[in-house]
Amino acid sequence: MLFDLIDADRLQLEIFETAMTEPERIRAEKLMATIDMINKLQGRDAVRFGMTTDHAA
Repeated sequence: MLFDLIDADRLQLEIFETAMTEPERIRAEKLMATIDMINKLQGRDAVRFGMTTDHAA
């Protein structure tokens, strides 16, 4: 279920969030592509984001 999909160049930041620099954006895109590739090869959720506890964020 994909909702609220928008172009990366139209992303609205949160109130205290700063925009990524170009190197940070490129690094993030490479990371996501790598995670997607691993999940495609190894199966869904082989790699996913996590937290140390339920309330870590």
